[in-house]
Amino acid sequence: MVEIAGGAQLQGAPVKASASATKAARVAQTIHRTGQGTVDPNGVVSIVVDTVPMGQDYRVSRVTVSCTSTTPTVFSLYAGNASPANYRDGSDSGNKDVDDVSSPIHFSSGQPIVAVWEGASELDANGNATTAVCNLQIEAM
Repeated sequence: MVEIAGGAQLQGAPVKASASATKAARVAQTIHRTGQGTVDPNGVVSIVVDTVPMGQDYRVSRVTVSCTSTTPTVFSLYAGNASPANYRDGSDSGNKDVDDVSSPIHFSSGQPIVAVWEGASELDANGNATTAVCNLQIEAM
C-alpha cells in the first residue's frame, strides 16, 4: 500500500512501463536546424542540414520549406545522399510548405539530411538568385 497526498492510500502491484513508453522517455532533446542554399544552373537547390552529435539516432518530426523561385518547385528530403533509395519525404509545393510528420522520419547516427528543390527559376521576383530554406525539428534519441 502506498500513501499519496491527503493521506489517501493506493493499493496494488507496481506498474511496469511498456517498452515503447521507456523508449519515448529516452528522447533527450528537441533540436532545431536550418539549412539554406542558392539555385545552381540546372534549377536545383541542394543543401546538407546539420544533424545531431555522433552516437545518437534521431528523428525529424517537423519540416518547413520555402523557396523564392518564381516557378513551382518540388522538394525532396533524403537520408545520406540524394538517391531514390534514400528518399524519406517530400512535397510538390516546395516554394512554401509545412509537414508535421505524423510518423517521424528516423535517421541513424551521423547520417546527413539532404534537402533538394527541383524546378527552381534562376532568379526570384526581385532579380536576385533564387534561395531555398529548410527548417527541421529534430528529436535526438
